[in-house]
Amino acid sequence: MLIRVVTTRADVPRTGEGIAFVHGEIQPAVAAMDGNTGFAMAVDHSSGRYVSIAAWTDAAALEASGHGAPGLIADLARRLHGTEPSVEVFDLVLAHVVKPVRLGYWGQLTRVEMPVQDLARATHKFQQVVLAWFERYAGLAAIILFTDRVEGVLGSILWYESLHVLRGSASRSRELRDLLVADIPTLRFVEDSELEAVIAEMNELSGVAAPPHTWN
Repeated sequence: MLIRVVTTRADVPRTGEGIAFVHGEIQPAVAAMDGNTGFAMAVDHSSGRYVSIAAWTDAAALEASGHGAPGLIADLARRLHGTEPSVEVFDLVLAHVVKPVRLGYWGQLTRVEMPVQDLARATHKFQQVVLAWFERYAGLAAIILFTDRVEGVLGSILWYESLHVLRGSASRSRELRDLLVADIPTLRFVEDSELEAVIAEMNELSGVAAPPHTWN
């Protein structure tokens, strides 16, 4: 399964207008595209950044969607006088879903960059440790892990039932990062953001429970 992540920024006071547009026009249009297995939109309130996440069954479905989904986000950006969207595609490595992510849940988005030759090891280590430390964490909803093998990027979103629960996990998250960097010194944590889910229609991910990731 593949994930397309589209990001744009707009003025923070206009986020309500953007969310209404996504609910009314973007989400239904994306959901109707062949091969789409879910769509979510989250907002980083500190910066006015919109992060959309669309899941696709395979590369053919992703390609067939063409510029449709990113184009819808571009329409959103123009309406809100925001930035041109950035578009990235990742391989889904893990979707460990304790409960489906719902409107109002909060996610910790983390992005790690490294030399490509270290990505396989880092992904395996991250997957092992994050499941061991967070699988039974009270208030956890889901752990999503994705990679870009060409650019050497490892991304994760840990979804929680509330902002309070998310912030309560901070010390455990720091320990996780320290452990990873100690084991793989080339890792660079380049993003750590709090996102509020304003649309969450990715229930099909609850059927995805990937085993420890293997690499060819």
